[in-house]
Amino acid sequence: MVILIADDDRLARFSLKSVLCDILDENPMIIEVSNGKRLVEQCRLHQPDVAFVDISMPHLDGLSAIAQCMESDSDTQFVIISGYSDFSYARKGISLQVADYLLKPIEEAELKSVMDRLMVRLYDNRRNLNLNFNVRAGDCFRLWEEVGYCPQEDPCADMPGQYYAFRFYLDSPPAPESYREGYLTLTQGLQDFGKRLLSSRVPYMIWEPKDSGLVFIVRCEERTFDSLRGKLEKLCASVANSRLALSCVCARGMDLWTLFNAMKENAGREEYRFGLTYGKITSFDQTLFTEREQALLKTISELVDAYQEADESLYNKALKALQQYPNSTIRSIQTNTLVHLLSVCMNGRFSWPGTLQGLCRQLERHRSQIFVGGVCMETDKFAKIVKYVDQHYMEDISVVQMAEKMDLTPNYFSKIFRDRMGKTFSAYLTEVRINQAKRILLMRKNVRVKDVALMVGYFSPRHFTNVFKKMTGCYPGDFRKQHQGGDTEKPD
Repeated sequence: MVILIADDDRLARFSLKSVLCDILDENPMIIEVSNGKRLVEQCRLHQPDVAFVDISMPHLDGLSAIAQCMESDSDTQFVIISGYSDFSYARKGISLQVADYLLKPIEEAELKSVMDRLMVRLYDNRRNLNLNFNVRAGDCFRLWEEVGYCPQEDPCADMPGQYYAFRFYLDSPPAPESYREGYLTLTQGLQDFGKRLLSSRVPYMIWEPKDSGLVFIVRCEERTFDSLRGKLEKLCASVANSRLALSCVCARGMDLWTLFNAMKENAGREEYRFGLTYGKITSFDQTLFTEREQALLKTISELVDAYQEADESLYNKALKALQQYPNSTIRSIQTNTLVHLLSVCMNGRFSWPGTLQGLCRQLERHRSQIFVGGVCMETDKFAKIVKYVDQHYMEDISVVQMAEKMDLTPNYFSKIFRDRMGKTFSAYLTEVRINQAKRILLMRKNVRVKDVALMVGYFSPRHFTNVFKKMTGCYPGDFRKQHQGGDTEKPD
């Protein structure tokens, strides 16, 4: 929290600062100025949360200084402090919409009551702004996931800094209990962390991409990012345990579309986590893995998938491929991370023996556990997944929800769905929704386009029309006209 005290009386500033430090739970940054001109300068520079302003000051009186400060878009809460109970001052303060008016000497109980009210007001204001950010950014992501780039207004274009996205990878044994518990704990931790960020005017968002994963997005400056990264690393360490490994990588972008593309690139390199420094947040684009090392990490990922799918044939194939790599291949790979993630994902106790061949011998011995620890996806279970989507396409369905319903981990669910259907889960869901929309448009001519959107699971008619045009080459109203000869209906 940043507090500014503007008073030409040095002792009055000291007294107020001392009381504030006593009554506040956190250690605030307190800025002191002795005249109105400096008040305006420091308000524009630091955008304090609360400013206590004396009326009588040299160069520029407090009321005039407040009026100038309010010309900016800051949400600073101004409190007038004065030794005079002149109603004309209070009336002017009311016209400026100041938060409160305090008479000197200020009592501690009165000051605490004022600060409590101001903190509630600040939090409510910033929560509403953050909700707006979540809605607008979420609309952009959902649209881009389904149709690719469409011009959208950036919700934080006027804010300093850039966007940062922290992508979390949760690894666990095939049984989903530890994954589910860790996912809920991490989500709650991120929610609590995000609420604390609001006091620093940092907007945040927790995003679940349709094809699995959990992403924490913020908009801030570089100096704030460094602090956030350290705190998120501590959060990861508190959530992880012997049956849950938690890795995190970061992407950045000056605008939301650039960030979205960076997140997509990260999603295609998830096997890198087996070779990064465990417990540290890094960026995939800063890794220095050679092409050979990247191929090895891909093989490791395939081996883990085969184990979790209880597919002994694929396990043997991946293990044989792994045995072909020389020890020099692992020069940049963090072996401690590698054996730790293997131990968690495959429910084993692996250690680094000094050579890749030694690790392969451990993996070969562990092969006997594949039908004990792995989870085989039966055909009838997969058929239930497809049937559920076909029947519930109008609901807000995500990979995380589907995996939980089917008692699988999201990573395993996403991979098995893509392997068996030849497309991602989100692509299949979009296909089902658009096919249903076509059917409704042709069979129920009087249903409006915006109602069709709601009926097939789209809460934004604009989003629906963009997706429909991308998939079919025309807008919903034009589609109806072309196939029924009716009047063209403009997109809502």
